[in-house]
Amino acid sequence: MSEKENLLPGSVHHGRQPHFQLFLHFRRQRFRSNPVPCACEPDFREGFLLELHPDGRGDLARMADSRSLLSIADKLHVTLVRIDPHGETTLLSSQHIEWRHVLGDTNGHFAKSVELFGVGEESKVIVGVLDIRLDLIPAGQDSSWIPLAGDVLEAQLDLERSRRAEIERRFLLYAKHYWREFLQMRDEHKDRLVKIFAQDEKGVHRCVCSFVCPLKAGRLLDSPQHAARFVTAGAGFLRDGTGDRCAVRQRRVPTGDPSCCARRSVVQGLPHSVPASQCEEGFRHRHQE
Repeated sequence: MSEKENLLPGSVHHGRQPHFQLFLHFRRQRFRSNPVPCACEPDFREGFLLELHPDGRGDLARMADSRSLLSIADKLHVTLVRIDPHGETTLLSSQHIEWRHVLGDTNGHFAKSVELFGVGEESKVIVGVLDIRLDLIPAGQDSSWIPLAGDVLEAQLDLERSRRAEIERRFLLYAKHYWREFLQMRDEHKDRLVKIFAQDEKGVHRCVCSFVCPLKAGRLLDSPQHAARFVTAGAGFLRDGTGDRCAVRQRRVPTGDPSCCARRSVVQGLPHSVPASQCEEGFRHRHQE
C-alpha cells in the first residue's frame, strides 16, 4: 500500500515538495490556509469568515453599523510561511492590512493587491504580491446599509496615525530622559547594555515593552511550569538572508503571532525572555478574571 493510501481522512500529502501556507490573525480570531506547493505563482484560493463586533458588552448579537465598525482599529495580520518536506517551518513575510476601506463601498466590496515584504535582512525586499478581496456581509444585501464617505474614513485614519506618532514621540523623550539619568547614577552604567528599543521581524524599531502582551493559552498550558517547558522547547535558530541556518547574530525580537506561525519562540539577543513574559502575563490575567 502506498504512502498516499495510508493517509488518514482529511490529511494532506506533502510528498517531497515544500509548501506555502498563509495565516490570518484578526483580534481574537486565527485562521490558516491549506498548504499549496511552492511555485512562482502559488494558487491560494481560500475564504475566511471574520466576525466584526464592537468591544462593548452585549454587542455580539447586535448588527454593527458603519460608524461603530470605523472605531475598530485592529488590522488584518497576514503571515506567510514555507514548510519544508521535513516539516521545518520558515517565516517569509508578516504584513498588516487595513480592512476598513470596505466601509466606504456601497456594496461592501474591496479588492487590493498587497505587497508582502520579507523579514530580517530581507525586510525591504518584496517576496510576493497577494490579491485579496473583502466582502462585508450582509452589507451588500442590506438596503439600510450606509457607506462611509471617503473623507470621513481618511480623517479617522489620519487621526489614529497622529495619535500613534504622538505616543511614540512622548516615549522617545521619556527614554532619553531615563537614559540620561541612568548614566549619571554610576560610572559603570556607561558599559552596561540596556535595551530600550529593538527591531521586530520587519526591521521596525519599537520600544521593548511593546513586545510583551498577555498570551492566553487556555487549557493548552496548565501551569507556569508547563509554560516554561513550552518556551524552552522552542527552536533557537533563525534563517539569515542567504537561507542558511545560523546562530543568533542580529538582535531582532519577533512579535508573538509570527513566532507562533513559524513555530519558533526564540528571541534574538534576549533568549526566551519575551515568550516567557507573555505566558506569565497570560496566567496572571487569567487568575484576575
